[in-house]
Amino acid sequence: MTYIIFSEEAMKDRNTVPIIDSVLRYRETRYQIWTYCTQDPIKDILLVTPILNKPLTTSKLSNPLNAEDKETFVKPVDFRNLVIGLNEPSYEIGIPYVTISKNWGTKDRQEQETAFIGIGILSKNGFKGFIKNDDARGTQWMHDRTQRGETTFKLDENDYLTATLEKIKVNIKPIVKNVQVTFDVEITLNARINGVKTNVSEEELRKKLIKEVKKEIKTTYKEALGKDIDIYRLSEHLYRKNVKVWKKLEKDGKIPLTPSSISKLEININQLKFGRKTLTRTINE
Repeated sequence: MTYIIFSEEAMKDRNTVPIIDSVLRYRETRYQIWTYCTQDPIKDILLVTPILNKPLTTSKLSNPLNAEDKETFVKPVDFRNLVIGLNEPSYEIGIPYVTISKNWGTKDRQEQETAFIGIGILSKNGFKGFIKNDDARGTQWMHDRTQRGETTFKLDENDYLTATLEKIKVNIKPIVKNVQVTFDVEITLNARINGVKTNVSEEELRKKLIKEVKKEIKTTYKEALGKDIDIYRLSEHLYRKNVKVWKKLEKDGKIPLTPSSISKLEININQLKFGRKTLTRTINE
């Protein structure tokens, strides 16, 4: 058994923890089993076969690490990560949300493929909800596991550019003042612009790209706060670095969070590379 998919019903009403316990009570069960969640019919997802006649063992669900160096929109989670996340502050864990994508097609028929588009949040007290699509994009920039990701930002009124972000390093530092805790977040990364007009300066591209990444991080954070979710596990960062303060503030493993809990969000682009620019003439008429 290489993976398990939890339906929405299995996630609700504290059903998941007993299910996890039922699976792991047998010594034959290994902790490397990948875990996913969905709102689609389980049968439909299980019947999706890999495109290009690849074996099932190389599918996205069976081996999510196979494509991790190409793009990591959602961090893979196995049973080991799941148990650790539910047993350590803030006692929450995000499980990759899988759905069926119909973007592939041939001249004969429309093909189906599985796609990760968000996460479902579990806590030791039960299910907290899904965060999907654009609302979940900020999660990929807030952990070092991301090898590569893409974001699209607005250049002007009519033009958009897509950038590939790589070598992402995240440093989250809790700042304690009296009984108040805020967090300074510093992210360093490399970026490659996929197609760019020659009349745009590098400095302008840096500013717009940084603005878009900040926007995605803040959007995900705001969406999670509305569901009482510590999406970036800020409580755990305080627990690791200042457990005395954490003990004073925590309730059920979490510290109080507000929209201003992230007091500083700094993004540094170490390298900004460009793809192939618009071709120009080599011979004048």
